[in-house]
Amino acid sequence: MVCLQETKCFEFGTSSNTGGTITMWRKSCLQLLRYSNGNNFSIIEGVWKIGGNVQVTIVNVYCSGSLRDKKTIWDEICGVRTNHSNWVWCVVGDFNAIRRKEERNFFVFMSDYISKIREFNNFLKGQNCWIS
Repeated sequence: MVCLQETKCFEFGTSSNTGGTITMWRKSCLQLLRYSNGNNFSIIEGVWKIGGNVQVTIVNVYCSGSLRDKKTIWDEICGVRTNHSNWVWCVVGDFNAIRRKEERNFFVFMSDYISKIREFNNFLKGQNCWIS
């Protein structure tokens, strides 16, 4: 599977030219059940044929720098996950967010950044995400 972000192609799932997503897979590995686009993310739902026909949801994300826009995308993803909570989930992409200040080379210590870090971590915790 290949997931690309910031494609700058309108026809691949974005409402602007600032960052679309493209998701590609082999038909021999994934049987597509549904495909949908949100605002700067795409969702693939299907059956992963390798290792036991597992129902999977793959979300390919590109978030802008705006915290308001990020929260909108996070809320949409959470809504979809609620309807498929028993499926295996894989969320990949560019969240334009960090989990801790050490992830930035030039971190300016401001309350705004701390708030953004806290919001992103709360989103991940709320989804019971395993982070690698």
